[in-house]
Amino acid sequence: MVSLAYPTYVNIMLYGESGLGKTTCIRNLIGSWPVQRCGSGFSAATAGAKTSLSAFRADPDSLRIQLAPIRDATSNLEMHFSFQDMPGWGDDINLVNSLKTVVHFLLKQRQRDYRENRAGQTEHCAVPGTMMRHGITVCLYFVPPHRAKPIDWIMMTAISKLVAVIPVIAKADTFTDQELADFRQELLQPPEAPPEAVGLARELCLETYSFTERDLAMVGADGSRLPPFAIVASQELLTAQQAGQPGLEGGEVGQPFRQYRWGTASPLHRGHSDLVILKQLLCGHRNLAVHDLLQDSWRRAFTFRHQYEALLRRAGRSDGIGLAPGQSLGGVSLQPLVDEVCCSTCGGTSELQDKLRSEEAKRTLTDLSRAREALARSAAAEQELHQQLKTAGREADSLRGQLQAASEHVWRNGKPDYTVVNQAYLSGKTKNWVAGSLEAVVESVVKTLEMEISHKTRPEYIKTFTPDFRYSQNGGSAIDTAELIQRGSYNVLINDASYTSQNFDFEGSHDAFKEAFPGGFAWECTEVLSGPPKVTFKWRHWGQFTGAYAGHEPTGETIEMYGMAIASVTENLQVERLEIFYDPTPFLDSLAKGGPSKCPFMKGTSN
Repeated sequence: MVSLAYPTYVNIMLYGESGLGKTTCIRNLIGSWPVQRCGSGFSAATAGAKTSLSAFRADPDSLRIQLAPIRDATSNLEMHFSFQDMPGWGDDINLVNSLKTVVHFLLKQRQRDYRENRAGQTEHCAVPGTMMRHGITVCLYFVPPHRAKPIDWIMMTAISKLVAVIPVIAKADTFTDQELADFRQELLQPPEAPPEAVGLARELCLETYSFTERDLAMVGADGSRLPPFAIVASQELLTAQQAGQPGLEGGEVGQPFRQYRWGTASPLHRGHSDLVILKQLLCGHRNLAVHDLLQDSWRRAFTFRHQYEALLRRAGRSDGIGLAPGQSLGGVSLQPLVDEVCCSTCGGTSELQDKLRSEEAKRTLTDLSRAREALARSAAAEQELHQQLKTAGREADSLRGQLQAASEHVWRNGKPDYTVVNQAYLSGKTKNWVAGSLEAVVESVVKTLEMEISHKTRPEYIKTFTPDFRYSQNGGSAIDTAELIQRGSYNVLINDASYTSQNFDFEGSHDAFKEAFPGGFAWECTEVLSGPPKVTFKWRHWGQFTGAYAGHEPTGETIEMYGMAIASVTENLQVERLEIFYDPTPFLDSLAKGGPSKCPFMKGTSN
């Protein structure tokens, strides 16, 4: 006798800010599970390509990956799991566009289930997953480490009106244990969140999905700290040659891992990441957690059915019970439901509500972008840009807070001129921080700090440090202000044999880099991961290598240096301790690409 199996569909969507590792997480969740279908966009995303919002709207299935079904003989269910990747918000200048895109997609999937199976016709269903082939079952919302932005609260709230939302803390390997515990509580208890997020969260009334204690106990999880889930993901897979090496003991061949100078993190190790727990809860077809999620999804389909049929009636497409005679479901726009979700989400914040309701705002942004492109191509714009550059240069000077205020006697060689490096900064920066934002403040403090180290003669003249300031890099021993001023920032920052062998003194080090980068060696803050009193941030140094360096010919290429820093600051934002983390090797290797100089008067050490 042949037993029938009921196809049951569990569709998992991953959403959040771009660059948080959603695509990599899907790969780690799938592991060696056979794939039945993989969209072309997902395959391209794995290789680093990005899908635009317009391309996604044209073909959402291009970012979908379907797994081979699993037959559960005990329940006569055939489980069909799929993962829906999404374009992260932030790549499009108009965040309203991103919000409306994801809301429209979720509603469209519900509409497809309604059309095919009349999903949601009853309030309860014994096997709900059999009638929801397209609808999203649950959304894993990726929250950036250390700080949930107001737009995250808005996005999560809007999505939670349509599907269950489970917050997932991305890049959990950037936390200490205590920082992670504190951030979990911050997400669970919005009143303790940062002030700007608290008010927003209160107005938005965000409700996230919680697994029952029974569900968590079944997978051996600690219900006292989950959710939110904190995960690590990686594209690197452990090879047979690497297995068993120091720091990699216990890892299995083919498993993802992340290796650092201080050790290894394994996404599938419960002590390092909640990824395995999350996978068992979402894809463990024999536990009740999946069936609870499907019941929740069915209740939402039931709600959608009422909203959608009301929309049909307003459009004259329904007789109040079903379709009017001779009518079809095609051609009914979901835009009124999209607007309703977006406006109800931001109803308490007039500015956001206006943005969400206004199509004119999108047209204005598009027109502005086109106007800028046209101006950039015109000769008149070039002259105007030059004037703006001079004005912006003066504003950039103001970033170095003490430059204009200090009297002449505090400087090594007179008051420094930052005109050249300001132009390099303004033309080459990748971030445009809002004045007064935490990122802009960090950038200003660091630029002032660098200016004082490089150009002031005595520790007591320096205002950005406390008297007991200490500096260290890559976990090395700390030095004080006096030693930092005496040796110079370049000599302290670049602790590599190929550099230290040059035996540069303070003046020699600055002269060497001024010659190598005559167009300036600019610096910017690229991301702030945590706020005061312990500010963690990422940075970028860059310049065009157009002058000789230590006997090496210039290559003309732009050389970049990336790193991370932790600054402990006082209430007045004076720096007490600064820890820098970066690898100087790629930077120094780029300087040596040009080969030995042929100039007989060039003093170099290259052979």
